[in-house]
Amino acid sequence: MISKTHYIEKMNDALLAEICYANQLDDDQLDQLLSPMSIDPSSHPLFILARDRILKALQNKEKIMVCGDYDADGVCSTSILVKTLRDLGAQVGYYIPHRFEEGYGLSPKTVDLALKKGYTLFLIVDNGVSAYEALDKLNEAKIDSIILDHHEITKDVPCTILIHPNYLESNYKNSCGSALAYMLSTHLKQNDYLCTLAAIATIADVMDLWGYNRSLVKQGLALLNLNNYPSIISLSDKADALDELGVAFQIIPKINAIGRMNDELSVNALVEYFCSEDRFQILLKAQQIKAINEKRKTVNTSMMAKTKSALVDPHAVIIIDDPDFHEGIVGITAGQLVRKTNKPVIVLAHKDGSYKGSIRAPLGTDLRELLKDCMVYTMRYGGHALAAGIEIAEDQYDAFRLSVYASTDHLDLSSSERMTLLFDPKLINIESYTRLMDFKPFGQGFELPEVEIDKALVLSSNGLKNGYKWQVNVKGSLIDVLCFNNCDETQFDSRVLHLTGRLSLNTFRGKTGFSIVAESWL
Repeated sequence: MISKTHYIEKMNDALLAEICYANQLDDDQLDQLLSPMSIDPSSHPLFILARDRILKALQNKEKIMVCGDYDADGVCSTSILVKTLRDLGAQVGYYIPHRFEEGYGLSPKTVDLALKKGYTLFLIVDNGVSAYEALDKLNEAKIDSIILDHHEITKDVPCTILIHPNYLESNYKNSCGSALAYMLSTHLKQNDYLCTLAAIATIADVMDLWGYNRSLVKQGLALLNLNNYPSIISLSDKADALDELGVAFQIIPKINAIGRMNDELSVNALVEYFCSEDRFQILLKAQQIKAINEKRKTVNTSMMAKTKSALVDPHAVIIIDDPDFHEGIVGITAGQLVRKTNKPVIVLAHKDGSYKGSIRAPLGTDLRELLKDCMVYTMRYGGHALAAGIEIAEDQYDAFRLSVYASTDHLDLSSSERMTLLFDPKLINIESYTRLMDFKPFGQGFELPEVEIDKALVLSSNGLKNGYKWQVNVKGSLIDVLCFNNCDETQFDSRVLHLTGRLSLNTFRGKTGFSIVAESWL
């Protein structure tokens, strides 16, 4: 373990050194912070091969089909390629499957329909490495396929060109589907707006923010705030400039809501939304997207009310199922329970003879390794180290549960404490915190720890629409505490709090001060 002294000596800033120490950054990562440099999109031969095949299709007036996924990364990557190809004058179609009726990935049925319409080149983004049946159909029809995917490769992928982070240079090893799509697009036609879409997807898929990803997110956010792209700004409920946290809370949930509530609005409509340049239509559609997201919040609140047993579940991995759970919201519910319990959580909707759902895990857990002995009981499993989708046949469910408990209950999966930093006005003040913000973006691999506040004296209390706001005094520093997590004002009758939460700077009427969104309190 690298000592704190090393970080202090190298970073020459006490607060920054604390953050680097908490993340246990290596010297290469420290150098990226101290001497940030722009990393250009990859020019790997795979991108050149893909570019040349697309240019050939353009020259021969072939019909090009883009096949994507229904989450933020899938929507953005599909939009990036569709927009690029349209700008080049291509005959391009696109399709993202219905989450519930069709499931994840390119299906043989989609291939058949596209072939009947005369498509002769398939670009498959943010999925494809496990679409063996669909790819076999394309090969039988002698149709070329280009896959840009970052999901785990379990066996040979029968496609024409496979662009995967595993095959790229080290700076690009953690690229998501949209980052790959954007890099391909830069070899065809440069478009700054598409850089912002790729940055949003990189944040959404919780990719490590080092190497190319760091440059991509910094550049994409800078372009967003410079150009105020209508399709993105219209989704925000705030007029402030958007940083990585603003994108994570204001933009990404609304994109994902459409894929989750697919009966309200087809996720394919989002591609048209992000490719549109009609401001009036963008504003109309943005209002519809926001309304659907509000419905998603209501469903999520109802589901969370049914998961209280998880908070006292003794197992190392929590498994919850309910026939009334909304299949599109289970991932959000699982993620919220992970934050509350610091354990891996499986949330399942029990419908139509199977259990479908999502798995989420705290940082430091690799679900693929953790559950590898339980996969024999699943019908479908796919995802990343911290998040995955799963389906289990009804008659295999009990065996799956027992297998999960048997293989994990001897492990202490909640032992890794949430990353926190004790609030000390000598270390964390407006000047030092403002200086720390120069080292954005924060995120996966370079997290901004939650701040822990001990013995905060409550000075005043005010009710909010969905919670409460307290002003507290911590060693002479005044901090506004915002609480939205079903808190009750009577919990704070002691007038002295111990709490943790997300710290930020706010300016009101010319005065700048700290506020904290509380995640836990005593």
